[in-house]
Amino acid sequence: MTAKRVENAKHRQAFEVWYACNRDFAETSEKLRESWTKCSERTLYTWSDAFGWKVRADERDEAAAVEAERIAVRQKAQMLVHHAEIAGLLINRAAEWLSKHELDTASDSIRALQTGVKIERESAGLPSWIFDLANASEDELIREYERLRAEEQAEASEDGSDPGRIAQDGQPESAELVGAGDTSAD
Repeated sequence: MTAKRVENAKHRQAFEVWYACNRDFAETSEKLRESWTKCSERTLYTWSDAFGWKVRADERDEAAAVEAERIAVRQKAQMLVHHAEIAGLLINRAAEWLSKHELDTASDSIRALQTGVKIERESAGLPSWIFDLANASEDELIREYERLRAEEQAEASEDGSDPGRIAQDGQPESAELVGAGDTSAD
């Protein structure tokens, strides 16, 4: 019966070199040979199996990925806050300039205002279509409503639903749902 091997400092150092070499046994063997001892690839494979290097490396990779994601999210949040601050400054400066000058010579100020609003919107994570919709004229809104209604009717004719039928909850019902509970025709 063979005794269970205990990982010692030499094994742990070999693991660290192997991990730093992107799990390449040949490169690890070369690096170890340069630093402290002759260590064959076969020995490294044996140690890897005996001490669970692959599992340990996978866990370390996963932890590194989680940490990298956390850092990326924090950096993105900091960037958005910074952009919002800059946008606020641009908007304030544009508004200040506009309050002191006539509009006919204010193209730089208007551009600064537009840029500030755009950056502010993007920093808040709002999609541009919300602002397009909010700034649309009544005629544009009616055209968009009619376009969407026509699309809905075309889809309804393809699947057999009734886009004009409204349920008690205010939501459109499909043809299958309208007739599902109706037994009066039987």
